Amino acid sequence: MPTWLVEEGSMLHDRRDLMGHSVLSSRGRYVWDDGSVLEIEISDVGNIPDDVIFTALGFDLDLTILLEKRRSLRV
Repeated sequence: MPTWLVEEGSMLHDRRDLMGHSVLSSRGRYVWDDGSVLEIEISDVGNIPDDVIFTALGFDLDLTILLEKRRSLRV
């Protein structure tokens, strides 16, 4: 995350239990002088890629593609 967003923006951090895993969510918002707005949300689910967790967070991802790419990089 860019330092300027952490220092100048509004950041909220929340840790919660989801499906038996600890999830850290960071939400941020930055408003420029011209009225433009940047909003982000980062969720750290740890090192256990589980489709159920991502679905519970509201994402629609096919993790099989990401896992295959990760495995190919290890070789």
